[in-house]
Amino acid sequence: MSVNKTKVQDCPLDFEWSFKSILVLMRLVLGIDLNPPTHPSIRQICYKIFRLSFGFLMVVFTIFANILQLILKMKSTYDTSPENPIASLNLTQSNLVVIRITTVNETIFNVVIYLVFYVVVLKNVWKPLWATLQQLQSQSPKFDREFYRSCRNITYAGLLSIFVVS
Repeated sequence: MSVNKTKVQDCPLDFEWSFKSILVLMRLVLGIDLNPPTHPSIRQICYKIFRLSFGFLMVVFTIFANILQLILKMKSTYDTSPENPIASLNLTQSNLVVIRITTVNETIFNVVIYLVFYVVVLKNVWKPLWATLQQLQSQSPKFDREFYRSCRNITYAGLLSIFVVS
């Protein structure tokens, strides 16, 4: 038991330690590296190219899937055969128009959101946030261990809620 306490006490407590779980997920899942090395190796450059191209392919596939879903839903609203579940609901023409508008709206929304996320990853708009945290850490008086631990606990609680909700 005392070994764990010495390990925790020997750890440098800072914002990087507090937000480590989010930083790892941002780097691995989203491709956002807040603290990149000043001179990246060839392996790191290849990995970054892979992440960006994989992200681009995912955006393209997502857009394709949304457009395909739009086409299929639009086709089903025009289909009047008895096997069609929408036709069996006996909807009015105005209801069908609302369904079509909602479908187009969802498709446009999804496509725009995925494109915005990809552009945010490409633009590196997260680096000023990390620089601000580093500046806050260096210019403010030393935060105590409990502050960094509470930041880490809040980070864990936020990630847990994201995984539970999704």
